[in-house]
Amino acid sequence: MVEHDTTLLHGGLAPQIRSRRDPEQRRGAAVVGVGSNQSGRCGTVPARGAPPDPDPKPGLAARVPLPLGPFQLIRPVGKGGMGVVWLGRHTEQDVPVAVKILKPRPRRSTAVNRKAFLQEVRAVSALDHPGVVWIFDSGVLPAQTARQAAAEGEDLAEGSPYLVMEYASRGTLRQLKRPPVWSELKAILLALLDALAHAHARGVLHRDLKPDNVLIAGHNDLRPGFKLTDFGIAHLLREGSPGEDRPIGTPQYMAPEQIRSETHLYGPHTDLYALGSMVWRVVTGRLPHHGLKGPSLMYAQLTKDPPPLEPLMAVPEGFEDFLRTLLRKAPHERFQRAADAAVALDSLPDPDAPAARALQLLDDEDRPLGPDTTATLKILIGRSPSKRKLDPSIRPPFPDTWRMPDTAPTRPLRLMGAGLGLFGIRPVPFVARDAERDVLWKALSEVHTYRSARVVVVRGGTGVGKSRLVSWVADRAHEVGAAHVLRATFSANAGPAPLRHALIRLLKSMTMSPADAAERFGRLLAGHGPDDGDIIDRFEILLDPERTTLHETRRDAIFRKIIEIVSEDRPVFAVLDDAHWSPDALRLANQLLDGSTRTSARVLLVLTVLEDPGDRSLSRRIQALLSTSNATELRLGVLDPRDHNELARELLGLDQHLADSVADGTGGNPLFAVQLVGDWVARGLLVVGPTGFLLEDPDQALPANLHEVWDERIRQLVRGLDAPSLQMLESAAVLGRDVDVLEWQAACDDPGGVHAAAGMLYFNPRHARLRQRLMDRLLASGLCQETEAGFSFVHAQFRDALQDRSRQAGRYREHTLTIARTLSTQIEGNQARIGRHLYDAGLLREAVAPLLAGADWALRVGGAESSLAMLQLVEHTLQQAALPEVHRHWAGLEVMRARAHRALGQPDEATRAAGVAIKRARSGGWVDLAAEAHSVLGEIALASDAQAQAEARFTTVVRLLEDDRDDASAVVRIRAWHQLWRIARRRGDQQGAQQAASRVREATSATNDPRARATGDVSLAENALAGARLEEARISAERSLAAFRQAGDLPGQARALDVLASVAEAQDHLSDARALLVQCIGCLEALSDPQLLLWRCRLAHVQARLGNFADARATLEPILADGGLDNPLLESTVHVCLAMAAAGLRRWSALGTHLDAAEASFEAIQTPDPAFAAAATLAGELALQHRRPEDTIRAWRLAQRRHQALGQGADAAKLRGRIARLQAPGKRS
Repeated sequence: MVEHDTTLLHGGLAPQIRSRRDPEQRRGAAVVGVGSNQSGRCGTVPARGAPPDPDPKPGLAARVPLPLGPFQLIRPVGKGGMGVVWLGRHTEQDVPVAVKILKPRPRRSTAVNRKAFLQEVRAVSALDHPGVVWIFDSGVLPAQTARQAAAEGEDLAEGSPYLVMEYASRGTLRQLKRPPVWSELKAILLALLDALAHAHARGVLHRDLKPDNVLIAGHNDLRPGFKLTDFGIAHLLREGSPGEDRPIGTPQYMAPEQIRSETHLYGPHTDLYALGSMVWRVVTGRLPHHGLKGPSLMYAQLTKDPPPLEPLMAVPEGFEDFLRTLLRKAPHERFQRAADAAVALDSLPDPDAPAARALQLLDDEDRPLGPDTTATLKILIGRSPSKRKLDPSIRPPFPDTWRMPDTAPTRPLRLMGAGLGLFGIRPVPFVARDAERDVLWKALSEVHTYRSARVVVVRGGTGVGKSRLVSWVADRAHEVGAAHVLRATFSANAGPAPLRHALIRLLKSMTMSPADAAERFGRLLAGHGPDDGDIIDRFEILLDPERTTLHETRRDAIFRKIIEIVSEDRPVFAVLDDAHWSPDALRLANQLLDGSTRTSARVLLVLTVLEDPGDRSLSRRIQALLSTSNATELRLGVLDPRDHNELARELLGLDQHLADSVADGTGGNPLFAVQLVGDWVARGLLVVGPTGFLLEDPDQALPANLHEVWDERIRQLVRGLDAPSLQMLESAAVLGRDVDVLEWQAACDDPGGVHAAAGMLYFNPRHARLRQRLMDRLLASGLCQETEAGFSFVHAQFRDALQDRSRQAGRYREHTLTIARTLSTQIEGNQARIGRHLYDAGLLREAVAPLLAGADWALRVGGAESSLAMLQLVEHTLQQAALPEVHRHWAGLEVMRARAHRALGQPDEATRAAGVAIKRARSGGWVDLAAEAHSVLGEIALASDAQAQAEARFTTVVRLLEDDRDDASAVVRIRAWHQLWRIARRRGDQQGAQQAASRVREATSATNDPRARATGDVSLAENALAGARLEEARISAERSLAAFRQAGDLPGQARALDVLASVAEAQDHLSDARALLVQCIGCLEALSDPQLLLWRCRLAHVQARLGNFADARATLEPILADGGLDNPLLESTVHVCLAMAAAGLRRWSALGTHLDAAEASFEAIQTPDPAFAAAATLAGELALQHRRPEDTIRAWRLAQRRHQALGQGADAAKLRGRIARLQAPGKRS
């Protein structure tokens, strides 16, 4: 019996691998492998003999090989920073391998190195490319091997992690025996770019590219060619690797962002910098900054360009520019993808030199190293136009197909009895689904060709491979440079967070100059906080619900705009996984396809949804989405028997008969098959047979369904661990799909919340060790993925199985109560979660208040639709709890409904809900709720220009809250008084306006609520502005703006910026006014404010006053080109501002046309706007300057009537006098 310990990767699960093979069978055994990259069929390859022991030491006797599972260790052949590399061989097939073993270190260093070692295993195992070293197996050294090593004088410690890799007999790129000629150099570069494209597309950044880490496999090796190796400090881009406080890498090859530890700037361009340094050394024999060390080297890497290139061989014109583009200091100035660099390299002409021979590097017998290893990018090579001047903005041509070239090499080999230590880490082989991949590729091609949005809904049952299919095509699009990739996975109650995180990751993947970022994103961010921060930091703050209160429409507008801007560079392939859980995902898809949003985004949205989502509302939304143009449904069923058998065979190299059994027993469901084999691996039930792995017990019954497999996998995860481990695992599942390790720690270590309530963090070291081991096992088994905050469950069914187990054991209620207590110490943003956990625990009455608070939070940050969905749960909870209708919560429910319906633009539903709320609040004596309901009705009346009704409602609000000094009511009270001030001012009631302004001031002074004080300050600023008290207005507006920015309140920011712009304009500081209006418009754009055009008109007026008439026209003309306006106020104001611009440009025909349009819509206006009068007055002034009195009179009459409507009698009289003087015979005004 041979023990195969995989403790490192399976957290202590050590399957026992036994062989059923007779000694006579071993020498003739085949290597289990995979055939063509296209078909993926399994095949066999004859065994190869091991090469001679390299560099044998004279006088030493032959070493006795050390056993290591199915391998033997022959002798050490190299050392690295963390470990030693041994030459080894596969015992049965006699295939040479390299075995990297972690060195024993002090305890703390060992823990750090183990983590880095596991990171390398995970990074390399995710890759399947001829240009990346292949891993056969991984595990930890057993005691027997350590004892025999000690007897041989070798320092190998029991339990040390090891990694078995393919052997490359020709050394590394550093050991080149001669400089390559151009054809060889180009082939080397293309092969390495090909490998990097593959790695980067799968989220793996090498970070330590140098000649020592490029292996050369010779003619007799398994896969001849160049191989990237040593991923020990690889950075996993998709998992949000944490920041580092010091540089990591080899200084001579590190990019500036790596030297500065600016992990947020890492990307493919980081590896491309190292590649440039490495190739510079190969071409010249020296590094770009030869002879420098330490701080001098670091300084040169950060600030100095390399010297002139002095190649040792003939290189084409433009090659030095190519290298310098790779080596530019700013990330945005380098090539952004390996595919981009490959196309640029291919565009270079051949050098003026004799034809070089075919690639024959380093083979002592002058034999070719092997087939072309450009497996990924070959479909791009030869299609790029020749360019002499290279530009990092170069983009590859869009490939016609996702398929690999016909010349792509075969996939790596598997060895008998090897690979169990990698199961769960290595990606599941992809088989079949060619037609489905064609559909997705065609949709992406249409996005690229027609520069528009497309949606594909991939629908299928659980476990059929929806996510795997879409992820595979997205990776392919990334590696050939065809698209940016955005990935978001949704779960129940996740809200907009997955989209927010996905967009931030997408933004981080973009690299651009600060000036370009400011130009492309500045308008979108205008008014959203300080301008001195990093663009990504500002977006993270803006989109973070814990720091801002973005409304659904504002957030959606920002989402759309980000995608639109990013897709200017190359199309966006957006993967929205499990979108049936997310109204946000479906709404985004609808809006991107909706012509009314006028998006220019080049985006393919691919939504995966269940065959039957269960939620009828979401099902209707999916069907509505599919009814739109540019939306396609792709149905995915189970694999057919042949393809499913192929998958079963390729999972691990199963014996054909066992693969048949797996395929038959799992009914074409890939997830079922993968988890079944994973369970066998974890339990050590497999043995080695003549043609692959077999079950030790051939009569072992297959589980009837996937639920039985999940149960067994849970048992294996906690096997050998202390008692609380299962409860901890259940607690993690109850926390949600995404587990924050700090929340998990609090739930496990402080279940009663005693320490948290006292502001203390309690830490149980024993529990911490258990949690770490559980996380290691979950990661190693592929059941979860690491995230910045902790980890996330990969399979919803596995999480469901854990929760079911806790219910059966009677622990579920206690878990939910514990988590509710844990979350209650950090309430902001967690109200809905607390309510749901209390609901699940059966504490219905206690659940209502946090659920209502969660609905309020959702209205502010998640959107009205999310809020209404939660309010349905509130109503259901109230009914189940049998609370009487006079209870406060029933009135609160209807107030929230009224607010949500009003936010959705549904005044009838909002009015109905507010009426019910008032009735219930009156019955229960809840005056604050009645006041809030009246406030909603007042806003509805204002929106319909029913001034008298609005005044009555707001008067009722202030009367009801007259004696209520609670801070919670302060915002409602201040807003009501402010609206009364505006109504009084509009009708010319100066006394009423002064009284309302005074009450705003009193209420603002009396409150301690920051939001209420900011609301009061901006109201006072508007009042001061109306009274021409400019300095008072400026001070109050600036104070409120700072508070609104701190809270992320965009409507408040827009109001404050509007006042400041008006003050600047009144003081003739027109450039300042223009800048402030641009910021204000940025806020209103994010709000999708229907009154946005009025502020555009104000901006056009300021531009005209600055003499920029063409800019003023450009600000407004596109609005009319988009199809006209249906609002009389907006229509008349836009036309009068365009008349103003036409007068400045002396386009008199256009002036007359716009004045006609303004007059035609004037009578329909009930609520006048000051911008109209100002623009009309200026239009008249400009016409008069060019001796066109008739046009002047027409414009001034419009301005006069508007002043009159605004109650500005003095201004109206002044214009009336000027018109009279202009009309008098022989008079000019």
